[in-house]
Amino acid sequence: MDRFALRHVFLNAPEPSWLGEMHDGRVVDLAAGLRLLRGGPAARHEPGPAGERGRAAVGGAPTLVLERWAHGAYGHRWYLVEDGGLLPVAGSVRRQSLVTAFLGVETRWAARSALPRAVESTSADDDQRVVVFVRSGGVALRTVVCGEGIPLPGEDELPPGDEFGVFGWPEEGDAGVAFLQGVVPGADGELVARWSDPWVR
Repeated sequence: MDRFALRHVFLNAPEPSWLGEMHDGRVVDLAAGLRLLRGGPAARHEPGPAGERGRAAVGGAPTLVLERWAHGAYGHRWYLVEDGGLLPVAGSVRRQSLVTAFLGVETRWAARSALPRAVESTSADDDQRVVVFVRSGGVALRTVVCGEGIPLPGEDELPPGDEFGVFGWPEEGDAGVAFLQGVVPGADGELVARWSDPWVR
């Protein structure tokens, strides 16, 4: 993936001179995409007429990236981007998948023995989905999802490792959730995937 299509991004400041005109559907190369995420203009994302508007400040803290695909068996993967390291993620996401970068999501870190307590303190209520992940050698995180009536997996069901991250699954429609979102174009640069609003889970 070496190009990105900008979708539903509205600037609250003039476009920087290096970027040129920004509009919905504008395709930028990898260098411009990285520059935007690392410290480009502050932006507001509008998920759709029925959704709440959230503001996204670009750059700075670690970012959680969610990739969702609908072709074949529907699925998703999470990535943790630290220090602007987007290149491995860019080379891993599927074409025509929906990619959402969540900025400023609070992540709690816990040892395996303290994991139940970290999950409990992250979950606001029983309906909150909580993502548990362990650092791995791969690009995509090894995750388990609990909450919404799904208990935390038992000791033998958790991925191996002792350093776990825990965060509440962010919802794009919630006010105050900062995110950027786009569809990965195909090899020919065309977008053929269509994603509904509100976004499918």
